[in-house]
Amino acid sequence: MGFQRTFRRAVGAQETTTKSNGVSPKPTEKTIIQEFRSMALPLLLVSLSSPILSLIDVAAVGQCSGVLQLASLGPATAVCDMSMYVFVTLSIVTTRLAANALVTGDKVQASIKVVDGVLVSVLVGLVWGVLLLSPAATIMLKVFLPPTVDPSVLPLSLAYTKIRAFGFVAGLATVVLQSSALVRRDVTLPLCAVAVGSVLNACGDWWLVALRGMGVEGAALATVAAQLATCAVLARAESRYSRTVFKGVPPRSVADRLRGARAFLALCVSPALALVGKLSVVLTVSATASACGTLSLAAHQVLNSIFQIFRPMGDSLGQTMQTLLPAVMANNEGSYDSCEGGSYDIARGSSAGPGRSAATGAGAEIDGGAHVLSRGAVKVLKAMCAAALGLGLADAVVGTAVPGLLPTLFTRDAAVAALIIKAAPLVGLVLFVHALSMTFEGVLFATGDAKMVAKIYALNSVLVTLAFGEIRARGSPTLPVLWGAFLTYQVVRVSEFGLRILWNQRHPQSVRRKREIWPLMYRWAVKRLRRQRREDPIVDVGVVWTSAYTYEARKYSSMDYAV
Repeated sequence: MGFQRTFRRAVGAQETTTKSNGVSPKPTEKTIIQEFRSMALPLLLVSLSSPILSLIDVAAVGQCSGVLQLASLGPATAVCDMSMYVFVTLSIVTTRLAANALVTGDKVQASIKVVDGVLVSVLVGLVWGVLLLSPAATIMLKVFLPPTVDPSVLPLSLAYTKIRAFGFVAGLATVVLQSSALVRRDVTLPLCAVAVGSVLNACGDWWLVALRGMGVEGAALATVAAQLATCAVLARAESRYSRTVFKGVPPRSVADRLRGARAFLALCVSPALALVGKLSVVLTVSATASACGTLSLAAHQVLNSIFQIFRPMGDSLGQTMQTLLPAVMANNEGSYDSCEGGSYDIARGSSAGPGRSAATGAGAEIDGGAHVLSRGAVKVLKAMCAAALGLGLADAVVGTAVPGLLPTLFTRDAAVAALIIKAAPLVGLVLFVHALSMTFEGVLFATGDAKMVAKIYALNSVLVTLAFGEIRARGSPTLPVLWGAFLTYQVVRVSEFGLRILWNQRHPQSVRRKREIWPLMYRWAVKRLRRQRREDPIVDVGVVWTSAYTYEARKYSSMDYAV
């Protein structure tokens, strides 16, 4: 309630100021930090929706349907749930565009971007669902099923995947609608939607898996029903809000809607490329786990479900940075940008011009797209890093204790339980590093450095593929070796993101100087050559480097020129 009152006062003050002088007030650092604290937990709970559904399926199938059915969830969830790594780009773009519009008080434009995102999510969900219903699904599943795995696992995985294909339209639309609500600081609605979906999935698993004995097919049906219910709750609330916002606004034509969807989809490219690299890493780990044998694959499915249930705790910090960092960067006083006379609009990729701050308030542009953090943003980043370390420690403790001490919650097989206990500490260490890594990733996305994130993930995907290929080539891998290699990847990734953020904080004036030195020296040399030829047209005189204190020499050789 305190956060809601603070936000309402801020919105009321913003509307009053905007009406009086047309300029939106800048939020204070204290207000923004309070918003970070208020939004981190709701974002965490909302991000848990998909992992909760998968974990419920794993527990129900593992307890009631045996090892083979539990093992079949490994490749099936790799194809169904892990693909959400890429589709999270819909949430990233929705958050950036809607936050950019709301900072300026333009609720209509924010709602338009959400409508564009929903249209794109429906189209992408249809395409992906049709692909999973086609023979391509069998090909994708076989990637995770080497000869060491029981052949009867494939039809079980295929049955689960084909049922889940009918829920992707609702699942992707839910991603966009959740982001829309969270950008408006409406944390109650997504929490209610997640609660409805989780309860429905649990009841469906109890009825279809435990009572009816439908195994993985019953689990898939329960998950699809939960996705439809969650999307229905969010869509109904979004429809009510949109009718209020669009009241008196002329409806958009079909052509405008299609152009908006195309522009939205174009903005998804860079984050999607980054997330494709992330997905390739996860799929490589799953494929290597399949080479460990049927029992190890079943144990890995439990451990991976534990990782997925606690992973959103780190992801929520990254999404919080993406949601609220535009407001922090809008308060540009004390940043480099405040003395350079211009700024950059992250969502549109265009300059705001001299004497005017962009809606997102990003600092001066560095390296063709990355932006310097303002001083307030640096303070917030430090606070979020401390929160990430604390949350990562909590993740590590709980993520190790649950599978390590209570493996019988997920399986009745003693051999599978022993494998789970052996690799559980490594899962905890992965969770500890993951929280800080996702915080840094959120900063890079929020400051317009998505292209570099894509390059980092592309490089990492190649290195991980080679490393895990070497592990498989040495013989039957074990789960400790598998999760140890995954931990190494997490450490490398957080180091790359941290170094990139530090690199982006270089003073923009010094960067411009370094970039303009060589063009300036080239122009100076050409001018000297032309002057020498005019003075002595018969003799071909080359470039003469001189330290003569002439006007031209001082003008073109000084390193203190204005930029």
